Amino acid sequence: MKYFSLLLTTCLVFFLFPKSVHSAITLNISNLEKGESSYSLDATLSGISTSSNCYVQVVITAPGSPHYFGQTWSPKGEWFKYISSPAKEYITEYFIKLENDQTTKIIFNTDPDDEDYKGPGEYLVKLNRYTGGASSPAGDSNSLTLNIADPTPTSDPTIIITDTPTNTSTSTTTPTPTNTPTNTPTPTKTPTPTPTPTKLITPTPTKKLITSTPTKIPTTVIKTTPTTLSSTPSAILGESTDSASLSANVVVDIKIPTTPENIVNKPKNYKTPFFIGLFLAISSSTLLYFRHRKD
Repeated sequence: MKYFSLLLTTCLVFFLFPKSVHSAITLNISNLEKGESSYSLDATLSGISTSSNCYVQVVITAPGSPHYFGQTWSPKGEWFKYISSPAKEYITEYFIKLENDQTTKIIFNTDPDDEDYKGPGEYLVKLNRYTGGASSPAGDSNSLTLNIADPTPTSDPTIIITDTPTNTSTSTTTPTPTNTPTNTPTPTKTPTPTPTPTKLITPTPTKKLITSTPTKIPTTVIKTTPTTLSSTPSAILGESTDSASLSANVVVDIKIPTTPENIVNKPKNYKTPFFIGLFLAISSSTLLYFRHRKD
């Protein structure tokens, strides 16, 4: 009966006080570092159930001030400023989600343009935790002291998530980048262009045609000598008191063709001048005869 009463009491504690289970969630930050253009810290979450979510944003405040400011590098690859009452959709889209028993490196920065920034000095930094189902925070982490010397410009950092073993001291293992050997291109020998032989064109000698110049053959002019015929009355047809004389002066120009074609192609004709002369002689004699008879 005693053991039964103890078991019943234990069950009542679990069912009547569920908040005691949530109080076991712990969020711890450590390893605060200043980079060239931003800050970083390690966040470790433990004690959260598999059905719950945890989203965080960085908050910076001056000691004793109720106001917060700061900028967090989101998983979307851009900075977002501190929001006191963010919408649920904004939380799940921009805030950093933590996994149970894992250490996540979070990048953050100050916000010199914020009215709650009081200039260089000592500040406190921590994380506010959200479930993603409400705009108000479900808890926060421990605080670390942040010494701000001057305003730090923002940059584009990278979030690194590392596994943390359970029930052991927290240690962050940063993977060392492996140097990939660069292939050095082998120089390729450029082929030397082979000169194309130029064909020399030798001029073919042209056979010169010798054209003979035609020789001008002088024109032969045949002239008849004037003939004077004298007769006495007693000589021809009886006597006459008048003397008759007949003079014939006939000039005949006979031009022989002088072109080379006529000389070469046509044979010489010696009969033509003979007949012409004979014709002229007969004509002259006939003319003289009839004239003398008339007188």
